[in-house]
Amino acid sequence: MSRTRAPHPHRRGATAALATALIAVVVLLLPRPAAAQDGTPAPPEPPAAQTPDKDAQHPLARWLEAQTFTVSGRYDYIEDARDRTLQNRMQWQAQIHAAFKVDAAGRYRVHAGMTTGDDFRAGWNATGIGTGEGSAKIYLTQLFVAAEPWNGIELHYGSLYPTRGQSTEITTYDNDSYVTAGRVHMRRPREVFFDDLIVSVGYVGYLDTASVFDRTGAFSRQNYWRVLASKELLASLTVSTDYAVIDDDGMLHQGATWRVVQQWVDTVRGEYGVRLRGGSHQTAFAFSGQKQIAAVTMQVGYANVDPVFGVLNGDSYDAGVRVFIDGSFALPLDLTATWFMQKEISPSVTSRNALRVDLGLRWNVLETLKRARVLP
Repeated sequence: MSRTRAPHPHRRGATAALATALIAVVVLLLPRPAAAQDGTPAPPEPPAAQTPDKDAQHPLARWLEAQTFTVSGRYDYIEDARDRTLQNRMQWQAQIHAAFKVDAAGRYRVHAGMTTGDDFRAGWNATGIGTGEGSAKIYLTQLFVAAEPWNGIELHYGSLYPTRGQSTEITTYDNDSYVTAGRVHMRRPREVFFDDLIVSVGYVGYLDTASVFDRTGAFSRQNYWRVLASKELLASLTVSTDYAVIDDDGMLHQGATWRVVQQWVDTVRGEYGVRLRGGSHQTAFAFSGQKQIAAVTMQVGYANVDPVFGVLNGDSYDAGVRVFIDGSFALPLDLTATWFMQKEISPSVTSRNALRVDLGLRWNVLETLKRARVLP
């Protein structure tokens, strides 16, 4: 795992600044009364008895939206630039995400997410087989309220997952990361052109503290704001761009996904990030192609991340120039076999992630429970 920077000294007055920013965005972008979307709350969905969807008949469907429930195991091998084995172990992971609906239509919700791993970039626990002591720790890392008072305008506040647009964890933030923030997410392309327009204000920190209950101090601090826009320009091309500031460091990310559906590749993705700090630019770039054949999905790519830039990105990649390959194979019984391998090209002698191999098996427990009618 690469080093992380200590959070910037605390800023006070975050609550007022956050509230002002969110209210301003909503007020400025609310639709005019004459518009097709008149800005009034949408009527509630029809009663379950009038809805043909059988899931609506489940007794928990009124209150619960089960989103993710997976349990995974993997073999993890990491080698440094001097060909020394740093990790040779078995790991396990659990991810559980759900929303509790305040109203029947689900326009007002409380989201909760529990995951293994104990910091900003860790989502796996050691089993005790191989290197590392076994761990059974699991934390409530996400806890936030969500409201959609107007069609296409959603408000979030709490411990959130970061938004990435068309970029990935290679050039943005690790898949296991979190941010304590308020967020406005607009899906009103007729009025603001973009398919998605997202404004976030909050705090990025407590990088070694996964539990939201141990990060309550982040709710009174502010060192982060971000604006992200995404647009489908053609039927097969989607682009996104965002600008963020963390501790006075500007970060610009851009990404594009092109669905080409050719013999050897289905989707091509390109992404770029640049960190603007003290007049110098540290960059991150990645290019990949993905192909699906029957139950097998394969991705091959290239990544180049500046050593200073890569402090919060995915720990599978870290900094450096790398080639990587990953994929999955759908199996019966809601199981999926996964694999990932990356090799650093001309690593520095200090590199601790010159070679990495992961072989995993994931069980989609949620699908199993839904089929058994345990969950809606």
